[in-house]
Order: sequence, then C-alpha cells, then structure tokens
Amino acid sequence: MNYSIQVTLNDNSHSLSAFETIQYVNNSPDTLRYLYFHVWPNAYSNNKTALARQLFNLHGKQKLFEDLKLKGYIDSLDFRIEGQKVQWNLLPGFPDICRINLNIVLNPGEAITISTPFHVKLPESETSRFGHIGQSYQVSQWYPKPAVYDISGWHAMPYLDQGEFYSEFGNFEVSITLPDNYTVGATGDLQNSREWERLENLAVDSSWLKEFYFGVPKFPASSQQFKTLKYTGSQIHDFAWFADKRFHVRKDSVILPASDRKITTWILFTDVQASLWLKAMPYVKDAITKFSIWIGDYPYNSFTAVQSSLTAGAGMEYPGLTVIGLADDAYDLDAVLAHEIGHNWFYGALGFNERRYPYLDEGLTTAYETRYMTAKYPDKKLWE
Repeated sequence: MNYSIQVTLNDNSHSLSAFETIQYVNNSPDTLRYLYFHVWPNAYSNNKTALARQLFNLHGKQKLFEDLKLKGYIDSLDFRIEGQKVQWNLLPGFPDICRINLNIVLNPGEAITISTPFHVKLPESETSRFGHIGQSYQVSQWYPKPAVYDISGWHAMPYLDQGEFYSEFGNFEVSITLPDNYTVGATGDLQNSREWERLENLAVDSSWLKEFYFGVPKFPASSQQFKTLKYTGSQIHDFAWFADKRFHVRKDSVILPASDRKITTWILFTDVQASLWLKAMPYVKDAITKFSIWIGDYPYNSFTAVQSSLTAGAGMEYPGLTVIGLADDAYDLDAVLAHEIGHNWFYGALGFNERRYPYLDEGLTTAYETRYMTAKYPDKKLWE
C-alpha cells in the first residue's frame, strides 16, 4: 500500500481540502470485487452514527452533533480507479464506512491505483480525538483509508471513542500546506530543510520564558505566507498531525542501545503546563531507551510528543507520535508519556486489531508502563 496525500488547512473555516492517491495491493489469496473504506470524519456528522450512540450511552443525552460547532464530516469524494469513475456508497446507518465496487476484478498479487479529492470539516474538539480548539488542530483519522482485509475477511468498522483501530500498513508521502507561522508535529520524517532549521531555532529559544503566560495563551494572527511541509514514512499504518502557532519546541536524541541508531526526539507544547513540559524530554528519552532494551529497538526514526487538546483519555498514540492532554503532575506526565511511547511497539510495529483484541495493545503496553514506572520510582506507593 502506497499513500500520496496533499492537504491544505484553511484556519478560517477550520477545514481541509485534499487529494489522495493510493496504490492498493491485493496481498490476499482471494479475488476482490469491492473494497471497503473508512471515512471516519463522518462519525461526527449526525446523532445516529455509532460514535454518537456510544457517547449517548456513556454520557447521557446531549446535543452532540446537532450543535454545528461540534459537527464534522468528509465530503467532495470522487473515487476513481486507474482514472475511471467507479460506483461507491456509504453504508446505511454507517456514514463513516463506504463500499467501492471495482470496475475490474482484483486478483491475488495485483495492484490498482485509487484516487479521490476530499474535503473535511473539522469539529470543535469537545468530543473524542479529532478536530480543533480555536486554531489548534488535532488531525487524526482524517483521510479515506482502506479497511483491512485479512484471513477473517473485511474489517470495516465505524469510528468509536471507546474502541480503537485496525489499519493496513503502507508507505506514506503527505504534503501539508498551511500558514507559515504554524508549527506541526506529524507522523513520519520531515523532508524540508528550511523547516528543520526553523524547528531547531525554536528548540534553543528561551526568550518566551521571560513573558511566561499562566493560563490559555491567545492565538497570534496567521501568516499571509504559506508553506508546504512534506513527510514520509514507510511501513506505518496511520498518519496524524497536530498544528498550532503557539507551540514551543524542544529537541534532543536517543542512541538505541542495541544498534546505536540515533532517534530524534521532539516535544511541542504551549504555555499551558509549560512548567511540566520543560522537564519532559528526559521522560521521553528514558522510556524509549528502557523499552528498546526490554522489547527491541524503537521502530521509527523519530518520536514527537505534543501537548494539545484531548478529550479521549490522557493520551493517544500514532506511529512515532503522541498527543497528551492535561497532566496532574510530573509523575503523571512521565507515566502517560511512557505509556504512549510503549504503544509504538504493540500498536505501531505489530499493528494488532485493537477493536477485537484490545488487551494485546493496551494490556501489553500497560504492563511495560508499570514495569518502567516501578523501576524508576521504587518508593512510590500504589495508593499514591
């Protein structure tokens, strides 16, 4: 599977305009006559989706996606295969899943090229893991994504808040266009030398500490100049990105103990809880080092931890990337970072079906998090 995605952020309308091309390979022994795709932003489109029903069950009756600010969706889809239009439809009762009928059969080992434009309206991030708060963007599960076809058949699943994902591995090339003064944390490896230099300059900048703002910092005006950031990643099964004009940056690296491979580590954070995040880099480096000794080498070239808005748990993992919400204290931040870093092996490299076997990801990750925290804080009592 090879993905090529070009996306532009409109931070006035809080929307994305994009085009996607996927080379889909039938690695199964079966002949395929149709494909299922996840179009997960549609989970936020109305109060009858699987996500809405789950949230009603968890939290009781509320307005949810009847509130236009909380409503999100994906539209402007025009699926084509080898440039030819194909029939496709959203599944009844599940607008975040679509079925594409192939105009040619796809035999074992064969590949086809699928393309579509798409437009995404980002909801306010009061629900789950996706959307925006002001001009702070949490862009996850945002692009049309093929469902997994494995020995059990198709795994076309709706987006849920309580319940994670199962996705195909592939190679990604993603270009993100947005105003020049945004800082981005994303899956994969940044390819722009100019942006590398900008991030490295931000990483050594401490001038903002003189005017440290306690509270929620305001958003500066967006630059009239735009930039396009290119990210690549191989053998990953998801791509997420986070953008904010207020991010402070810190950079360091880890030498993996078994292979001496150098991993670049980044942390991106705003003034919110900056006093905690200024001390967070050692937590990141300690966890990557320990887990690499216990499990095997960290599987990616970099790791980025982002402090941003999150309403689904304390943190959420993506390949080589995590977003962290508010932490209670330094110990809590160390623990949640360790947990999300641990996911890079079980969620990331091994790619379990988290919806069907959550214990293989969350369970194993929690076991290693507990081992790490117990070794690091041996005098900490369980009740504490």
